[in-house]
Amino acid sequence: MRNQIPQYSLRKFASRLGTLALAMLLWMTTAAGQRNVVLEGSAIGATGKRIELRGYSDMLSRCEVLLDSATIDSMGHFTLGCYVTYPHEVFLQVERYRQGFVAYPAMRWNVTIPPFDWNQDETRNVLLDRVALPLEVENISAGDINVALTALERDIDSVVAHADRRHPRQLARRIDSLFSAHRTTADDTLFFSRYCDSRRAQLLLALGTTTRQRLAARYIDNRPILYHDENYMSLFFAIYSHLISDGTRKVPVEKVVDLVDSGNMAALSDALGAEPLLANEQIRELALLQALSEAYHNRIYPQEKVAAMVHHMADETKFNPHRTLASALLASWRKVDTIPPFSLVDADGNHLNLDRWHGKRVLLCFVRAGDPHSLREMETLAFLRDTIATIHPDLAIVSVACDRQFQKMYHLLRTSRKAGRYPWTWLHFDGRYDMLEYYGVVSYPTFVLLDTEGRVVNPYAPLPSKGWLLGDF
Repeated sequence: MRNQIPQYSLRKFASRLGTLALAMLLWMTTAAGQRNVVLEGSAIGATGKRIELRGYSDMLSRCEVLLDSATIDSMGHFTLGCYVTYPHEVFLQVERYRQGFVAYPAMRWNVTIPPFDWNQDETRNVLLDRVALPLEVENISAGDINVALTALERDIDSVVAHADRRHPRQLARRIDSLFSAHRTTADDTLFFSRYCDSRRAQLLLALGTTTRQRLAARYIDNRPILYHDENYMSLFFAIYSHLISDGTRKVPVEKVVDLVDSGNMAALSDALGAEPLLANEQIRELALLQALSEAYHNRIYPQEKVAAMVHHMADETKFNPHRTLASALLASWRKVDTIPPFSLVDADGNHLNLDRWHGKRVLLCFVRAGDPHSLREMETLAFLRDTIATIHPDLAIVSVACDRQFQKMYHLLRTSRKAGRYPWTWLHFDGRYDMLEYYGVVSYPTFVLLDTEGRVVNPYAPLPSKGWLLGDF
């Protein structure tokens, strides 16, 4: 008997996956040489593809951690594994398709990825409009955590779809009844009970049937912070989400921005201490770290000052888990500073490395040969090429064709009526999904500007049709 992991897993886990960086020791499979989670499987029609088992380092930086990987062999077989001491949400990924589930100690699954249209990403954006990697599991027990989660989340979806917010007390009672019915359905009652507590609280908060203050009083106040427990941390971050970065009752957002701009961490912390939810120093600092993570991507905050505050916390905090989290945040923000070398093939079959343009600025153009939006911008570059070369003689243009078939790029450049229209370097991405992920390419066309040392200056450069290449940059 085979049970298929449902698509809910991908949708729900995409927003909840994670375990704190403090618990990264749990993922050290190579050093320990141990595996208490093993996935043996087959993937029909996927020979030669790379399959990965991943998690997140923490829920603030959301840096993905590669737990294990394998190349699907000629028979379609693969084996993956990791070591955990407590259930953790992970996901399988092939190319840009993924499926989430909970991995737990002594877990041994026989899985199958059934026939699947791998070319869906040619006609739809599977990152913005997610397509789940289908996953079937043989002989999964009725009490398996994943079975219990599937049933629970299905019922939660039903409650949310029919929620009547005009009667909050009735809605709260219905939610409580739902979780009471499910709480003992999993074999691992400790993990599942904590999962139920976290989901119930977040659901009540989202539906407006409770307040941050009530949830903090019940789950956070006068209790140790369970840094190792992703369910607890998910609840913590839901309660304190945007509490500081959007301003509190006693500290308006304008004052928060001014204090961040001043760089005075002590003054900011003291001001926030007047808020009852932030009276405890350890809770306040963790919530502040969350707020700085939110502020980093908020235009009203000076990004460099936000980063400086996180640096200060990483160096000076007396709470070691916060030091680890702050360092992880900084690492995630530095991701685009340096780019590893990569070698791709041009239309003539030559392998070219980015080092070829060392000493020049490079405009990387991630496009698709069959995409009209990509071709429109390539036409703009073709029209402006001579002018751009005059204004910026140190700028090299490199297009990376991200179509699956090399032939599409070759046809565009060599045999179509547009042959010779785009006389700059073109490379084929050759299935390097890791490169697309590293550059943050989620749609086409995407333009990335590199400096003379190969470092990213602008990971989201404007379209050439906006005219910015004709000015100073």
